[in-house]
Amino acid sequence: MYLRRVGTATVDQLADRFCWSKMKTYNILSALREMEIVAPLEESSKERYALKRVEL
Repeated sequence: MYLRRVGTATVDQLADRFCWSKMKTYNILSALREMEIVAPLEESSKERYALKRVEL
């Protein structure tokens, strides 16, 4: 829901927003990437993530 509202976020932003450690944030993002829910933005210089667009 957070990424839906803000569009994109860095690992630091997500960790700060949810009071998670960076390690926990990376673990959650890894699981969400495996489920194809989020994707990293390749054009970003920082590790920025967004919801993956799903085509129906």
